[in-house]
Amino acid sequence: MEKILHKEELEQVCVYRGRRKSEYIAGRLSAKHAYLILTGKKKELTDIHIANDYLGVPYFMNARYSCSISHNREFAVGAVSDINMLRIGIDIQSCGSIKAQLINYYINDSEKKLLSEWHADYDEDYLFTVVWCAKEAISKLLQYGFGLFGLLEVERITTIQGHLALFFKNIRNVCVRMEEIGNSLVAVAAHIRFFDEITTGSTKFQRLEY
Repeated sequence: MEKILHKEELEQVCVYRGRRKSEYIAGRLSAKHAYLILTGKKKELTDIHIANDYLGVPYFMNARYSCSISHNREFAVGAVSDINMLRIGIDIQSCGSIKAQLINYYINDSEKKLLSEWHADYDEDYLFTVVWCAKEAISKLLQYGFGLFGLLEVERITTIQGHLALFFKNIRNVCVRMEEIGNSLVAVAAHIRFFDEITTGSTKFQRLEY
């Protein structure tokens, strides 16, 4: 822990216990690795300070890079981008982890129809997790919470470079691209023009140990 966290982060992590503490450390580690890959800099992890704003959104102190972090029971993921070029949102969900009542409330009939027509061979739980994860990533990109979910509607599903990609009706020029890691789905939301720059090693995954 002392080899990963900045002194300010060490003070923050002291208020956490158990799983939440592991998530905090692994999330910071993932984002810091992504930062080093993206920038090509050689810095000690402890010299990189990731703070949170009043909404809880992570950001780099004294750096012009934006940051997004997510975690589930198995993994933490972090993504970093040049804040002058784009913001980014990332989310990770275990397949089939979304409760039925949430699906019925936040995924509308048009989206369910689109999912069923797009690929009949995909498991329903898998596809619902894809949509939920994508909406979470866009919410982080735009820095909104669940209040945005009702306004988001999947318009098109396709594949880009072998990955599932989702486009939304009322958010133009933004794409959510899906990746799989174990039994989890990772959604990365960003402006469609800059996806190549995000996928050149700027997202790192760190296994959580309990």
